[in-house]
Amino acid sequence: MRLADIAMLKAVSPMICRLRRSTLILTLVGSAYLSGCATLPAGEQDLLGARIEQAIGERPSFDGRSSKEVSDRVAALLAEPITPETAARIAIANNPRVQMAYAELGVARADFLDGVLPSNPVIHAARLVPKAPETDILKYGFGIDLMSLLTLPARRNAAQGGWEAAKARAIGETLMVAANARIAMIEFIAANQNLDLMRQANDASQAALVAAEAIFAAGNSAPLDVERERLFAAEMALTLRQAEARLIPARERVNAALGLSEDQRQSWSAARRLPAPPEEAIVVDAVVAEVVTASTDVATAKAMLQAARAVRSTSGIASLLPGLELSGERERDGIWKRGFGIGVGLPVFGLGTSTRLRAESAMTLANANLASLELELGAEARSAAAMAEATRQMAIERREVILPLSAQVFTSTQLNFNAMQLGIFQLLEAKRARLDAGRMSIDATRDYWIAQANLDLLRQGGRGGSQPLAQVDTTQMPKPAAGH
Repeated sequence: MRLADIAMLKAVSPMICRLRRSTLILTLVGSAYLSGCATLPAGEQDLLGARIEQAIGERPSFDGRSSKEVSDRVAALLAEPITPETAARIAIANNPRVQMAYAELGVARADFLDGVLPSNPVIHAARLVPKAPETDILKYGFGIDLMSLLTLPARRNAAQGGWEAAKARAIGETLMVAANARIAMIEFIAANQNLDLMRQANDASQAALVAAEAIFAAGNSAPLDVERERLFAAEMALTLRQAEARLIPARERVNAALGLSEDQRQSWSAARRLPAPPEEAIVVDAVVAEVVTASTDVATAKAMLQAARAVRSTSGIASLLPGLELSGERERDGIWKRGFGIGVGLPVFGLGTSTRLRAESAMTLANANLASLELELGAEARSAAAMAEATRQMAIERREVILPLSAQVFTSTQLNFNAMQLGIFQLLEAKRARLDAGRMSIDATRDYWIAQANLDLLRQGGRGGSQPLAQVDTTQMPKPAAGH
């Protein structure tokens, strides 16, 4: 290394040491923030985990599915017959979509850290060597992005709003994963119940056909009667095959919703029946306030409104004084010279009107989005509650009234047929009516529990099939610059 280079480095070193104390403090603060950049902070994990656990009964894993503790917990849940509630817990612990939601949260955390820190100061140094044998010129200096310092409080508010919105979205996506798993299991159990019913109906129809053929062989019935029994038995066999075919995609939907591996897909069993609907009625009007208060979409909209307001608060100065910076120079050209300067972009071709208009429009959009979302959620909550209550009443009616009556009608028809007071046609009609009553009772119970799952999702803060929220463009906020 040449002596001139060594001299230049020695000259630069005191400059680094004389940076303002405030800049050094900000750098230390930045280091503290960045220490939490790799993973979600423990305190945030606890808050998010507690929210999900309160709603679903299971705390999500923030370390991925490879954790032995998570694997053991999932294995224990799969070892028992799975209920819809158990399915939701397994999905929270095991579905990779949950990990996707929290991986996106890590990206949002990085954006948050970018927003709460000022730009790093920049130093520069140069050695100019003249062609003629003269003294080398040494110059060095620093630059500080003044705009990032002036707008730091507002940028922190915007970053905080974006971070809160990201957390709310992650919670909403997690709740949706749990709801999908719960509904998939409800549909599978109902399909399994229908399959059991059709097996019983098929066995009964085959036994009735054997008896009808024996009676016909003895000459005690008309050919038309035995042909009708054969037709009914063939219909039951076909319906059984249809029920068996429907069970396969229903099981695969559960496998996907729970995030099960190839080894886990065939090892689980489900509860045999859906429980009866509760007797307690759903109070529709009491649901609305609960849904709006818990909604993660509303929380996201409020956070984005906070961010939009912060962006707007600095759009004026940021648009009129783009690139505002403070710089200092020290130069040796025979003698040492030093000085300070301020740089700013000149608004020659525009006065930042587009920046201000964009910030104002974004805030108006965020306000309107929040207002419309609260109205939509109120309507969705009333509709979901009304649907759950209506399906509850219909399921109870079919279970407690229509199903017993169909059994009584069939028994009476069977007795009258045995007494030769009714023909085979009436008996087959009674069989079909009883079978239809059983199938519709299962379907009505399934419909109620699906409606209840959708209502519970709203109450927990999620939203099925929600439209994407309007996003606030925080890129218009002055960001820390890489240099000056």
